[in-house]
Amino acid sequence: MYVGVLNGLDREADVQIKGFECGTELVKFLDRCNREGSTSCIVDVQLALPPWLNTTDSWVAQSLIAIAHGRFQVPGGRARTKYIFQVASGLMYTDDALVFPVNIQECTILYKMGDPPGFGQQPHLEPHQVQMSALIGSLLNAAGA
Repeated sequence: MYVGVLNGLDREADVQIKGFECGTELVKFLDRCNREGSTSCIVDVQLALPPWLNTTDSWVAQSLIAIAHGRFQVPGGRARTKYIFQVASGLMYTDDALVFPVNIQECTILYKMGDPPGFGQQPHLEPHQVQMSALIGSLLNAAGA
């Protein structure tokens, strides 16, 4: 998971990209950035999807629109409890699987981003979002992650 952060007081500043594991640390960071008085502006949150999970030949980064914690049923009837990430395409993933809404038994939304694919109320962020997605995808594919 990658978060693009901009100093909200300086629209000309460079975007900093921070990497996170899919978990509590990410949710806490996003919450701190959104507190009143924070000078950090979240440009975008990108979920990096490996080829085996996104059904393409390469890594893909997609804008995140929601983070939830939920219980869902997996093939074989077992239930799992994990973080669930919804991306701008509408698909939902855990850190290791695609999750179908019909299989979700319980779900609590922990964090919700602006409207996909960008934040309409902050159009100055859109170029950063496009560049961030392309950069993350290129870096992951070049590294053979």
